[in-house]
Amino acid sequence: LSLERHQGAVLTVDRKAPWVLEAQWGEGHPPRFLKLYETLPPDLQSNPYPLVLRRCDWDRLDRARVDVTCRPLRRGSWSVEGFQVEFPSPFGFWSLSLPAAASIDLRAYPDVRLPGRDDELLTVTEFAGQLPVRRRGEGTDFRELRDYVPGDPIRSVDWRATSRRDHPVVKVFQEEQDQQVLILLDGGYRLHQREGDRVQFEYALQAALRLARVSLAHQDSVGLHAYGEEELWVAPGKGSAQFKALLDAVYDFHSAPVPTSPAAALEHCLARLKRRTFLLLITNLREEDKDTLSWVLPLVSRRHLLMTVSLREEGAEPPRSVETFEQALLYSAAVSYRQTRFRRQRLWEKQGVLTLDARPADLSAQLIDRYLSLKRGGVL
Repeated sequence: LSLERHQGAVLTVDRKAPWVLEAQWGEGHPPRFLKLYETLPPDLQSNPYPLVLRRCDWDRLDRARVDVTCRPLRRGSWSVEGFQVEFPSPFGFWSLSLPAAASIDLRAYPDVRLPGRDDELLTVTEFAGQLPVRRRGEGTDFRELRDYVPGDPIRSVDWRATSRRDHPVVKVFQEEQDQQVLILLDGGYRLHQREGDRVQFEYALQAALRLARVSLAHQDSVGLHAYGEEELWVAPGKGSAQFKALLDAVYDFHSAPVPTSPAAALEHCLARLKRRTFLLLITNLREEDKDTLSWVLPLVSRRHLLMTVSLREEGAEPPRSVETFEQALLYSAAVSYRQTRFRRQRLWEKQGVLTLDARPADLSAQLIDRYLSLKRGGVL
């Protein structure tokens, strides 16, 4: 017996995907039935075992096919080995168990679907081009030289070309349509706390990839810098190949309870970026960050557009009703905490920094809506 396994679809966290197991019998006739056992990693769920191949499952060429489903519970990669095959005796008094190789390497990616929004997002690009607003970058891309026409602004005159041609010549610019987006993702202790059945970093990574998908659909260049226990850099690029590069780079990147510095991450990106970029810093900023970021924010704002994205803990929400002294203390602490975050955001907004404060479950939707709002408003 020879077994061969094929992956039918890309594996996505918490979604079932099909496998195909093909069996080929060598000499003679297949037995009345076979039982296939397999030990999978605990993070992979599959059909109940054993898989049973009966004589009616084989075709004329002694081939059989079994459809199996697989559901990964986390991101990452696995190397799944073969099966243990149980061959029964003709009368069922004993059975022979032998290994059969059917190894396969699997990858599970984050869920980057945009349920119920794909049609809306596909029309935003056309709609944004019809808005009567001046977008950032208008008049920065050179298109051509042409003769001066009365009414052209004097600043558009190309004096070198004018001196060569002996008549006024002006430069014509076109609107810069594409922008550069860089997502900075904190993989340290700030996003390593658990919210429900996942850590905050999982929500942040999913939101970053969904935003990258939308930005690439709008012809923007998208890159990513993840930092934590290890560092990851994906240079900005365009197209579907860039989105695949982002997925392949971060599918097995996990957060860890290690200290991180958003200021150092911004400084690292400043040294690599050559053109104006929309920087999105996804982390959970604390009170102590007000001093550490104070020196780098003016440097960033001078050359780029920065938005800080802070994930708000579910436990920091004030209780809905206050009936006991303990609930009153919790309410006061939650309100004080939110006011501190609000004052810090207002301080940074005065320095030209955009801010977003969201719960982990709402981060993807709010981040995409904010990006589209900036795109339609001409800020990007």
